[in-house]
Amino acid sequence: MFDIYPKLPNSNKTIFDCIFFYEVEGLDEDFEKTPIDLKHFDPENKHHKFKVDYYLLNKNLDIDVFKEELKAIIDLQEREFYLDLKKELEKSQNDIIFKKKLSESVNSINHSIEALQKQSLNPIQLEVSKLYQSSYKKLIKDLKKEYGVYCSELFFNILGNQELDESALFKKYFRNQLAINKFISFERELITFRYLDDNLSWLETNVSLVKFFKFCVSQEMINRNYEEKSNVLHFLENRYKINLGDQAKPSKFKKVKLLVSDFSFLIK
Repeated sequence: MFDIYPKLPNSNKTIFDCIFFYEVEGLDEDFEKTPIDLKHFDPENKHHKFKVDYYLLNKNLDIDVFKEELKAIIDLQEREFYLDLKKELEKSQNDIIFKKKLSESVNSINHSIEALQKQSLNPIQLEVSKLYQSSYKKLIKDLKKEYGVYCSELFFNILGNQELDESALFKKYFRNQLAINKFISFERELITFRYLDDNLSWLETNVSLVKFFKFCVSQEMINRNYEEKSNVLHFLENRYKINLGDQAKPSKFKKVKLLVSDFSFLIK
């Protein structure tokens, strides 16, 4: 955490201002906490501890800037991991060793995704989790492109299940295949107009995503059973790697008004 490279130039000060560093003295229930400065904090010292005030951090941190800076770090880590793994695989003496190394790496990445999905997180931790999940999923897909022909069953067992799960949700929440196709074409336009990035991460506000959902309802694309429920918004949250918080609650999103001009560029 304290050696991370590259640094978060615009976020570090805010983060560290929300961390309480202290030294533990004594044993069991008799210990005392003595505040220490960051410059005196030693991560290798078992008596040195820290606690993050997430309430204060969530209040003061510019989340968009933080996500941009963190993504740069994650992208670098992803690239280094991919190149290191590629070198290791190229050292394999035979097909059995090659497939074993590849299988262990891919399954380890997938287990990391599953572990992150099961965690109960605060809003900031959730944003970090989503960025890492997105990176891990991209890694698996990149490895599939490179090595899928050698281990097709391995990638089908992981990516196949994910694609089947998403396909089932599309069929559940959208009225028919025509509505699904229309939604996918909308996403391409949303990328062009920078509502989404190339990895399907939502770039606009939470309210604008709620309006997009309402726009899809107005276009008679959403299954009538889910037009006034949170299910589709939660689906969009996961698909677009964003946390809507209370905005996803029916009591909140029903109050959002969709204007005639909202997403009119999607109608051709």
